Amino acid sequence: MLYFSGIFDAPSVRTGYFQGRDKLIITVFPIGTSGGTDIVPTTAEFDEQLLVDAYNTPDFYLALLIGIVVLVIALLLTILLLIMRENRRIQKSLYTQANDDAVTGLPNRRFFFTYLDESAKTLEEQRGLLAVLFLDIDNFKAVNDQAGHDVGDTLLKLIGQLLDEMLAQTAKEKNTDCLTARLGGDEFVQLLPISSHQDAQTYIERLYLAFKERLELQEYIENHRIGLSIGMAVAPEQAADYHDLIRMADIAMYHAKMQGKNSYAVYDPSMNRNTGRTVRSPGCERHPDSRNMGDGGSDRRCPKA
Repeated sequence: MLYFSGIFDAPSVRTGYFQGRDKLIITVFPIGTSGGTDIVPTTAEFDEQLLVDAYNTPDFYLALLIGIVVLVIALLLTILLLIMRENRRIQKSLYTQANDDAVTGLPNRRFFFTYLDESAKTLEEQRGLLAVLFLDIDNFKAVNDQAGHDVGDTLLKLIGQLLDEMLAQTAKEKNTDCLTARLGGDEFVQLLPISSHQDAQTYIERLYLAFKERLELQEYIENHRIGLSIGMAVAPEQAADYHDLIRMADIAMYHAKMQGKNSYAVYDPSMNRNTGRTVRSPGCERHPDSRNMGDGGSDRRCPKA
C-alpha cells in the first residue's frame, strides 16, 4: 500500500493520498471565491497518469535545469575556494622554508640580507643613527659537544626568543622599526635605530640583565658557562654601507671575546690590528662540526607600535 500527501498544481486541491497501485484517491478542499471561510472536502478518484502529466511540463523542466545549474556553480565555487586556500598554504610553506630558520623559527640569513638591501635607502633617508649589534653565544660549541645537538638547538631557540622580545620591546617604546636576525650557527645580529650611543648602551645593559635573569637559561649558564659577546658599529658614523657595518660589528664582537667574553665592545679601527681578525662575510660558521649551523639564520622585523 503506497500513501502520499502533498500540494498539487490543480484548482482547489490542497491535500491528497495515494491508495492502491493504479488509482489515486484525492481529497479536495475547495476554496470559496466569495470570501467565505467554510471548507467542504470532497473526494474523487484520479488515474496516476494525471500526476505524471502534472510534472511533464516545460516549467518543471526549466526549474529542474536551473536547480542543477545552481548546484554545479556552487560546487565549482567550493572547489575553487579549496584550491585557492591550498595554494596560499603552499606559498606560505615555501616562503617559510626559504626565509625562516628551521631551528629557531625566526626568518633566516637570506631574508636578513634581502631586507637589508631593500631597506638601506629608507634607513639613510631617516637621517638618524643605526646601531648594528653582532651577537655570539659564548661556549656554544661546548654545549653541543657535551650535551648534544638537541640541547644546543634548545639553547638557540631560547636565545632567539630573548633577543627578539627585548628588541621588540625597545622598538615599541621608541615607536620605530627594528630587526633581529640569526645569521647562522650561534651568531645573531640586530638593527636598532638610536638617537645617541647612550640609547644603544642602555639597550645592551637591559639585554644582559634579562639574559642573567632568564630562568630557562640558568642551567646553561651554570653548567656550560655560556654568555653573550656583543660587538657594535654605528651608521653613518663608522660606515655608510650596511654590509661593511655588519663586518665592523663582527670584529668588535670578536674583540669582546678576547677581552673575556660575556661583554660588549664598540668598533674602533684599531681593533683590526689588535684582534688580528680579518674582515669576513658575516655568518661564517666557526664550528663546522656543529649541526646547529645550517643556513638558517633568523630575522624578524618588528613593526611599529
